[in-house]
Amino acid sequence: MTRSAILVALALAQTHVALAAGDKDSDSSGVSPATSAMLPGTAALLDTSEMANEASDLKKTLEKEFKIIADMVAKNSGQAVTIGFSNADTSVGVAAGTTEKGGKETVGADYKLPGGSLTKPLTAASIMHLVDKGTLKLDQYASPLIDSYIGKRKKQGDWSYKWTSCEDLWPSSYKKTVSTVTIEDLMAMKIKAPDFDSDGLSDILWEKGFLDPFAILDLKFVKGKDWGKGGGEWGGYSSTNYVLLGMVLAEATGGAMPDEFDQGLYLPKSLKGYLAFGNNGQKVKDFTHIHVYSKHKGDWWNSAGPMVSWTASDILASGEGYARMIYEIYGTTSITKSGKEMAKQASTIKYGCYGFGTECRWYGKHGDSYCGKSLEGTDYGDLWGHGGSTYGARTVSLYNPTLKIAVSAGMNTDQQDDAVMNAFCLAYNTAINEVLKIPGKRKVSSSCKTFGTCCEPDPVGKSPTPRPGPSTPKPSPGPGPSPSPGGGGCPNGEDYGDDGGCGCIDDSAWEK
Repeated sequence: MTRSAILVALALAQTHVALAAGDKDSDSSGVSPATSAMLPGTAALLDTSEMANEASDLKKTLEKEFKIIADMVAKNSGQAVTIGFSNADTSVGVAAGTTEKGGKETVGADYKLPGGSLTKPLTAASIMHLVDKGTLKLDQYASPLIDSYIGKRKKQGDWSYKWTSCEDLWPSSYKKTVSTVTIEDLMAMKIKAPDFDSDGLSDILWEKGFLDPFAILDLKFVKGKDWGKGGGEWGGYSSTNYVLLGMVLAEATGGAMPDEFDQGLYLPKSLKGYLAFGNNGQKVKDFTHIHVYSKHKGDWWNSAGPMVSWTASDILASGEGYARMIYEIYGTTSITKSGKEMAKQASTIKYGCYGFGTECRWYGKHGDSYCGKSLEGTDYGDLWGHGGSTYGARTVSLYNPTLKIAVSAGMNTDQQDDAVMNAFCLAYNTAINEVLKIPGKRKVSSSCKTFGTCCEPDPVGKSPTPRPGPSTPKPSPGPGPSPSPGGGGCPNGEDYGDDGGCGCIDDSAWEK
């Protein structure tokens, strides 16, 4: 007997017992008070059971469809792919491809990928947790906290860097502006700050393997470069802000050095096992079997390079882990009560806006993207979260505040942004279909040139590359996809995508 059948039988039994007590206790409706008291609780149990069944069905459906998407993108790109989903009732994780090029080990759904800047939403949420408690204030000046942190580390003999105060990072002509920078300025990147994540850093990390975050700020392309004053609108994207916020966060929670600091301090226990942080010089291989490849350097699996700079970019997680984290930050109050505020306190930038460690992706009505639009053109709103770009890996995890769902995608290369966004967009649109029970499927677009423009509804809104047929001569198979949309379609009649990872994708199994 199923759980639902058991609960129905229990409800009937309770009703029978109550009625057997006699009519003397019955109200005018003919139902005894005892029965009236029992039935609401029983109904709640039945509702809970139904919800559990729906969540289970959704999980199974998404696992099946996400796996087809992951297999499709992995086969075409030649890379490992992870996809995740989370809402209030369930979470899903799938993966496809092999752990290394030419290898035989299949990527497991629980295998982690370095997430780069996907660390930032958690850092911002941890700061907001302390703001919620009154320990910190957004308009509080940051430099006294940072200098206090440095002072404690010097007393402990843990500070061996050339810079010994926040002021030392600013050039002499800008030193007066240090005192104007608030926690909010760092959170929303409202100051002009030199970004340590430059081309020169990869060469250093490839040679040395690891630099701690304070040594990174000591580098010539950070210390002494142009810094702006606080109170601006948008100073430009710079991960340096989030290294400094790590010092603020550490100072507010005891003053630990990065190798001792617990970045998951405010995570719910159920989430902690999904995430890891490479803040102590650990190598990628210490956390995952998945190798990570960059165009110029090769495989970073035996390096700590992809996880440097702690609270700016040291996270690793599976696809499910990234989706669950983003859902917890923006869709619950388990980490902070102010998840929505993180997205609202935003500056307008090229692809949307930037809040507190939060990218606001302007899809749907804000552009020509089909990401997040239903088949009939309904716009389901903007997304909150972050993309992650680090040596050998690309990730993205975003939350929809209208539908209250989070979706993630990742890949073990830093060269195929379009392919990562295809995986995300296909998974996200599929999730919309299944959560809202909308019939129909999505297919890969013939245009994958910018974030969020990789998926179109079916039927395709724009004129697609024709599939080979009676009126379209079938070209000879070649080493890659058709060189351009309109070039005769793909060799075997697949949907066409550009060569940034979409390629000639056979999605016939998914469309069924």
